[in-house]
Amino acid sequence: VNWAPQSSLPYNISSSKTFMAEYYGRTVQHTIDQIQPVKVHTDALRIMLGNPDLKPSFRNSLSTTYQQSNLLTNESFYITGNYAITSNPIVNSQDIDLGTYISQIRYINFNKATYNYYLSSYYSWRTKLLGGTHANLSVSTSGNSSYTEVNHELNETNSSTYSASFGLRMEKRKKYTISANIGPRYTFSKSTLYPANNNNAPSYTLSGDMVLYLPGKIQLTSNINYTYNGKTQNLPATKFTDWDGGISR
Repeated sequence: VNWAPQSSLPYNISSSKTFMAEYYGRTVQHTIDQIQPVKVHTDALRIMLGNPDLKPSFRNSLSTTYQQSNLLTNESFYITGNYAITSNPIVNSQDIDLGTYISQIRYINFNKATYNYYLSSYYSWRTKLLGGTHANLSVSTSGNSSYTEVNHELNETNSSTYSASFGLRMEKRKKYTISANIGPRYTFSKSTLYPANNNNAPSYTLSGDMVLYLPGKIQLTSNINYTYNGKTQNLPATKFTDWDGGISR
């Protein structure tokens, strides 16, 4: 049986302010491959076993959003978030022979719920800089949990990410549009059985865009992106730069 209850509560606080709350629930069914009681030897070192006693899990999700705007001052703001839990989750269970490194893998129902969430906010306004530059600021966070079983030992993984972004945009009608953004981010990851996978690291991005409007309806475009990923326990620091441009009519 598949259940999918849902409900929503919209509320107009005023002509420029709104609030919305939504609930969704759904049954998460197992797949045929997860329950069939037949060994599958598609990989010599990974033997898949079916579990005919596997039961569906159920996901509950709650989302809320608040937003407001002011056309006279060119200001806008919103904040939105979601939190979801999955009860009776279907997780991976492995039995590894340490002599041959052959793994027997099956799926089981776990008695602890998993979760995931996100929260994001955004604010934009018009400044007096250079005759009316548009500015924007955003902040967000997200995270999740998961479980696996290895040789009858529980492995719990938790991860979370925190990020922010600040941007400026200036434009002159039929002349140009120029924008720039900078955004730091930090990721936390923790695994109980594999501490070497705790890849906590900072990163940040820089980006810029430009459009020039020339006579004859010709447009010149340019975009550049720079990304830095900090060193983790397993990986060295990396840097990437991408640039592209074009001309169109």
